[in-house]
Amino acid sequence: MPAAFSAALAAIPAGDDALSSAFAAALPVYFADFWARQDDFAPFRAAVRMYAEPAGAPDPVLFDVRDRLGAITAPTVVIGGRHDFLCGPVWAHRLAEGIPGARLTMLERSGHFGHVEQPAEFADAAASVLSGT
Repeated sequence: MPAAFSAALAAIPAGDDALSSAFAAALPVYFADFWARQDDFAPFRAAVRMYAEPAGAPDPVLFDVRDRLGAITAPTVVIGGRHDFLCGPVWAHRLAEGIPGARLTMLERSGHFGHVEQPAEFADAAASVLSGT
């Protein structure tokens, strides 16, 4: 997959369509088990759209708000995918530990796209904030 990511980065100057195609090629790595369920994920993969301008823009400021997590007072559930290589369980645990009263839901059969891989479990976790359960 490193080659797919390199291709996606190289596609930025070619524009939105080229970047979208290159990212769709790299997309399987974001899932816990893409190839076993590729037919289920085909519509999602086909709908992926990336935009070259923001993808190629330098980040103006480092985004690190860990020291401010304790100021969050809203009911919070942190939803993580057990197989997420990008924002994995370590980061989900750190978020949940840093936000007062936060609950952690770890989707055991998901990667980065838990809302696609385990939609019912994701929705239940998100709804739990509203219901207080």
